[in-house]
Amino acid sequence: MKKKILFVTHSGELGGAESKMLTLIQDTKFECEILILSDGKLAEKAKRLGIKTQTLLMPKLISSLRKGTKSLDYSFGFSEMKNFLVKYNSRKDDFDFIVCMSQKAHFLTLMSKIPKDKIIWFMNDRLNRDYFGFLAFNFIKISSKFTKYPIILNSKISKDDWHSAKARKNNIHIIPSGIDTTLYDKKKNNSDKKIAEIKDNYHSSADNVISLVGRICEWKGQDLAIEAIKDIDNAVLLIIGGAQFAGDELYEKFLKNKVQSYRLEKKIFFIGHVDNISDYLFASDLVIHCSTIPEPFGRVIVEGMLAEKIVLAPNSGGPLEILEEGKTGYFYKMGSIESLKTKIKEIFNKDKSDIETVAKNARAEALENYSSEMMTKKFEEILENVSE
Repeated sequence: MKKKILFVTHSGELGGAESKMLTLIQDTKFECEILILSDGKLAEKAKRLGIKTQTLLMPKLISSLRKGTKSLDYSFGFSEMKNFLVKYNSRKDDFDFIVCMSQKAHFLTLMSKIPKDKIIWFMNDRLNRDYFGFLAFNFIKISSKFTKYPIILNSKISKDDWHSAKARKNNIHIIPSGIDTTLYDKKKNNSDKKIAEIKDNYHSSADNVISLVGRICEWKGQDLAIEAIKDIDNAVLLIIGGAQFAGDELYEKFLKNKVQSYRLEKKIFFIGHVDNISDYLFASDLVIHCSTIPEPFGRVIVEGMLAEKIVLAPNSGGPLEILEEGKTGYFYKMGSIESLKTKIKEIFNKDKSDIETVAKNARAEALENYSSEMMTKKFEEILENVSE
């Protein structure tokens, strides 16, 4: 009989972890459903893909937690938490496995009566104080030592953090985020017309189109990109992504005001959220990654590689595992406007044949190591081992 899996995520929006989850569900041989713990666009996207989806709003006691939180805000009370857990527990016998895709989903699952041998946890962030406040950091570290279920990280650097934090050592796995490579087959997707439209829109302003993809928030570094690009001649910047979470709208407004104050409305464009970014990447000449905190992985880097584009990323965190300087991409000093600006100019001045070689190498590397098929195969192997 086919095993049934419930994927649980606290985020109702479409981020990297949620994109990975949707890809896994579409690829796996197991029967899957999604439980989403907050409102957003994710439920609509999942339903369009034919995935059975339910929303159960998490209690405010948990949704109120932020990075700097040092204690729970008990003013929200426990009755809401109790009611949530009753509804969550009612589904525990419907599935063979509960796959937690976020830290809040994991916490609530631990608080429930769901048997711990049913749990699998995708830990998509790095276990260090750049990502977690005191309370969350210590909860993750300590709780891991009292559990045995599989924990899946997405890079070697994330595993190094895990060990440095002195968290549990056993049953820790690495599965890099896999991409549906068919999205990067221009012929199969009849993308030429859309790509031509994008090029016409932006190449009319400059010879070089630079894309920065990711949700708009301060640590994703859109401000850094604007400061670097404003002094680069014959180039435009496409900022692809939108504000998703509380507080991010203020940062987005700050960015747009900055572009206005520099009078760069014809050089820097805010595209907003795009469901399928492949066409924009195909239409670009350079893909930049500007996170100011070392990323655990860097999914957009792989997508740029699959589009056979030059990718320029910060020299810290997950990107160091994905790219090789001068062979499959390039690095700049993380957080440095001058380093980013200098490297972009260097890339644009390189011989065309050298650029094409690096871009072809990048695509070959991504196809070999970061396909959704490879991710799904490793995930299914973990589930099969748990079942034995």
